[in-house]
Amino acid sequence: MARSSLPEYGITHAVRTCTSRVMLAHVMNSVISTKARAVAAWLADRGREPRNALIIGTYLTGAGIANRLIGKCPVTVLDVHPHLNCLLHPGVSFTTSLEEVTGRTWDFVIDTSGIGGISPEDIHRLPRCRTFVTEDPASDGSDTMIRQVRQCWERAGSILAEEKGILRTGGLAAKTSGTMTLSMGVLRHAMAAAHRQEGVLYCTAPMEFSERILFGDRDPARFFESLERPALTVSSLTDVDCDALVWGTLERLKSYVAGVRGGDMLEGNDIVQKCGGNHPLGSVVGGRSGWFYRPGRR
Repeated sequence: MARSSLPEYGITHAVRTCTSRVMLAHVMNSVISTKARAVAAWLADRGREPRNALIIGTYLTGAGIANRLIGKCPVTVLDVHPHLNCLLHPGVSFTTSLEEVTGRTWDFVIDTSGIGGISPEDIHRLPRCRTFVTEDPASDGSDTMIRQVRQCWERAGSILAEEKGILRTGGLAAKTSGTMTLSMGVLRHAMAAAHRQEGVLYCTAPMEFSERILFGDRDPARFFESLERPALTVSSLTDVDCDALVWGTLERLKSYVAGVRGGDMLEGNDIVQKCGGNHPLGSVVGGRSGWFYRPGRR
């Protein structure tokens, strides 16, 4: 675990600047890992080790799960944005063709496409699979409009599968369960926790709109660079353990997969983070921060 760097002094030696060694990329990777462990634990609890996996949606949860799963079985990712293959391990197959994936047989299918993602009609075109999981894009702070546009129930009901589940993530009262949304939530809560401490003047965090870099400018290299920035910086009269504030906030995140049977959700036990290192999704594979691969691999 990273530890906060030594403080720098400001205009005078009365004020110091404390900066975390935890980067934004580490925060995002931790969010993804929380979700991946929940899926892994749910699969392991049912004795369903994936043999051939299809992941729908790359950014960012889909890429993280794909990169963990590739060591266990063949993995294919479906996404409408071809340049997002830069997020994937070279061993992951990538396609933008729905026809290609509907014409093949899959053992395990997980949908991470979220709000505005794949339609229930297109999910219905997939052949019967053993296990299907779809991510609920709403989180524990979602408003009415967001809850109304999520289609996780419709997607779960449109595919033939022996077992189905819905992945849920909460703990920060965020409006969606998207990895970027939750990562920004972690930064906001960490800043609020820092500001409550005696002697703290103000806090900053990297909240640049990185999605524009990746989807608007289509510049993966600059996107990755934008993630390699300290997650928290605090101006204070005393030392502040910025890393502890960030990691403490991340520990509040909880993910679990709720089983779906006959249209009803079976909450079951909260299984997040109960799965050890040897699980169906394997160990973390990836770049410096654990989950992505830098451009130039393909």
